[in-house]
Amino acid sequence: MRPAFGARVTDGQLHVWTGSRCDSATKVNLDFTPNKGRLVLAAPPGQTATVEHLVLGGPYPGLQVSQALPDGFDWRDAESLRFWIIGHPGGLGSSSDIAEIEKGSAEHPGDTYWFQDAGWLSPAEVAAQDGRTFLATCTPDPNE
Repeated sequence: MRPAFGARVTDGQLHVWTGSRCDSATKVNLDFTPNKGRLVLAAPPGQTATVEHLVLGGPYPGLQVSQALPDGFDWRDAESLRFWIIGHPGGLGSSSDIAEIEKGSAEHPGDTYWFQDAGWLSPAEVAAQDGRTFLATCTPDPNE
């Protein structure tokens, strides 16, 4: 199954939802492509963080910025966002189309997020489909 994370724009801010709670994250990576910038968040040395929802620009509870986005960075200039988590278990990396996130956010209810190749999903729809039609970021593949 294809991995996916959720994303939406609320009040001009990019929100990312893992779709399933990631309990033992040591690093969170957000790559804006092509070559627009990378944000790396890390748990303090010897610790882990629980990650489920992030808002670009912070705050990032339990995490510290270990690689900042470049000065003048605007996520709207990127074509896609690749998101993955390092930890135990590791979070599956996946990408999402920025244009769809921007366009669709205003057209869908505030509790729905764009999951690439799965559509705009509410929390109930994510719960129903995770592990069946796609894998949320930290959901283990039931077929492995």
